[in-house]
Amino acid sequence: MKRRFRIVLLAVCLLSGMLSCQRGPESRPKPRASFVEEINALVDAPKTNLGQRRESIRARLGPWVSLETREVPNLHEEGKIDHIYTIKYEGLVLGVYEVVAYKKEMLLAATMTRNWSHLLPELIGLDREALEGRFGPPSRIVDGFLEYVSSKEDEAEELVRIKMKGNTVEVVEWEYYVD
Repeated sequence: MKRRFRIVLLAVCLLSGMLSCQRGPESRPKPRASFVEEINALVDAPKTNLGQRRESIRARLGPWVSLETREVPNLHEEGKIDHIYTIKYEGLVLGVYEVVAYKKEMLLAATMTRNWSHLLPELIGLDREALEGRFGPPSRIVDGFLEYVSSKEDEAEELVRIKMKGNTVEVVEWEYYVD
């Protein structure tokens, strides 16, 4: 019975063209080939332009409005505590994960509600047609957010989530995998 169900499910997936029936890394949504470089650059923009450490962020953006620190357990070493820093600027919030034992910091997330010229892509205020003209259609739409997913096969999924207000970009969120 179980085998028959799998065969029927596979047939339904093939007939309907639903790639989402696949599992594993190969099921990651793929951007159109002509937009791969643009999407990867978009996903990497905060890491590339701001760096991953608090000191490099401060060097690029100046003093932050506020800095909050939260302790979290290290997932790999029992009893060790790491930090998540929330760094706030006007129109930009950054999350940095610090592995305290190794003094290693990694950018975890960024949320932009105001354009930061010359440092991050100017997307706030852009209409959807212009957005898709630069990056193609989104990889997927989840909970009202347009998502553009990095196509780098050797990395965990990293993405940009874009919230529209009407037909205009209102919020841009970057999410990174840290381990």
